[in-house]
Amino acid sequence: MQHQLCQSLPPGWCMYDDPNRPRPSTSITYDNVLSGLKTFARWIAGGCNYVAQEEADRRSEICSRCYLNVNVQGCAGCQKSVQEVIGERKSKRDASLQSCAVCKCFLKAKVHFPINTLDTNSETVQAMYPGFCWLNKESENYRG
Repeated sequence: MQHQLCQSLPPGWCMYDDPNRPRPSTSITYDNVLSGLKTFARWIAGGCNYVAQEEADRRSEICSRCYLNVNVQGCAGCQKSVQEVIGERKSKRDASLQSCAVCKCFLKAKVHFPINTLDTNSETVQAMYPGFCWLNKESENYRG
């Protein structure tokens, strides 16, 4: 628990922490909204497909235990819209999912989207995903 807490606190709170490690903010910005719109555009252009239920459940299991699964301020409106897009789709861990502190995506929806529609190519973004994240291209949990 201490390690997870130190991963989410600002630099300097933990003695062994690297103050230069990139840390996500839990507030939504205009750039986050723009990134979300681009993700939806890629999803629509790709045929509005979803991943298999087993994959969504696998992803939700990983996200449910992540220290970056947090409440992001300012997301209530977009969460409702995103929920309408995924419709009745559920995952095994929906009750434990909030939003990703890295990209600000609503995790109950994100786990259902094909990985090629999600914006994960930035080195800055990749540096913030934990080593166990299914979006971290260096992770054993990544399936591109």
